[in-house]
Amino acid sequence: MASVVLEDLSKRFGRVEAVSRFNLTIEDGRFVVLIGPSGCGKSTTLNMIAGLEEVTEGQVYVDGRRVTHLPPKDRDMAMVFQNYALYPHMSVFENMGFGLKMRKFSKTEIKKRVTDSAAILGVTELLGRKPRELSGGQRQRVALGRAIVRDPKVFLFDEPLSNLDASLRVQMRAELARLHRRLETTMIYVTHDQVEAMSLADQLVLLNKGVCQQVGSPIQVYDQPANVFVASFIGSPSMNLAPARLEQVDGGLVLITCGRREPVPRQYWPDYEAGLGRELIFGLRPEDLTAGVDQTIDQAHPMEAEVVEDLGSQTMLTLACGGQSFRTSIGPRTALRTGDTVRVGFNMKRMHLFEAREPWARLARKDDS
Repeated sequence: MASVVLEDLSKRFGRVEAVSRFNLTIEDGRFVVLIGPSGCGKSTTLNMIAGLEEVTEGQVYVDGRRVTHLPPKDRDMAMVFQNYALYPHMSVFENMGFGLKMRKFSKTEIKKRVTDSAAILGVTELLGRKPRELSGGQRQRVALGRAIVRDPKVFLFDEPLSNLDASLRVQMRAELARLHRRLETTMIYVTHDQVEAMSLADQLVLLNKGVCQQVGSPIQVYDQPANVFVASFIGSPSMNLAPARLEQVDGGLVLITCGRREPVPRQYWPDYEAGLGRELIFGLRPEDLTAGVDQTIDQAHPMEAEVVEDLGSQTMLTLACGGQSFRTSIGPRTALRTGDTVRVGFNMKRMHLFEAREPWARLARKDDS
């Protein structure tokens, strides 16, 4: 096991800066997920950690040792790729043990490590097969096994589940979580899938355009997004966002958004007074909207249902709100149809306010932990 420290890490391809002065400390034994949209620099960062991509500026440290310019083979890391990268002419046993063979391990030690890893991953009965005889999930387990047998200080994963179907991805997420608990080894995982990120990570690292946007636990990032990008990227559906402004009324604050006037909870008045007279963006998670046809919904306003999606376990609604669209959900098998009027209430105790101009930062509250 090992800690990993990235210090002012940068990567440029000509005039394009793929990663810009990235600083991160990963504690020993943590499961850290780098997440962001395509082209955000997450895979480039992983490749620089692995030594597969040359660092333009900055340093990479593993267990306090600088490894920035060491070749991959000398960094004591194991990488699992998206495309499995198995040798088609070798058996599962030979694929899993190939790296050890190249490092001159004895046949006895190779056999022990491969059989132990195969038992952990449940592929013992597959050791004599060739990759073409395996399913996608089985191939990914073999790729994991090839990494495990090396007993590295750090595991690196580059979107390893992207080629699997939905049900296998769920299964493999659980396998990876169990594997981390069992091995207690530092793992760095790259994905664009926020469900993978939220379910696997001890620590989330969000990148956009090569710049780190926020680092924190999944719940911290979900509940206290640092800016509009994080708020819009994390969450499925993502946070509802709309232009807004604050007004002072009778010594209190009122939020004006989507043609509605919403009283701001008293406990937030001191935090949000600085937002008076500024362009703001109001944010609210879909689960913090109450929707239905019930006339008793608190502070409810009528909205039109633009889209009704029956997903079985729930019904997702897209609602028209003063020129904006808001997303929320209600119970399954509703009688609502597109064009129907829905009464909607906002849980303002769960509201967020952001700057409407760069850096689009969230206005902090005293109850942020």
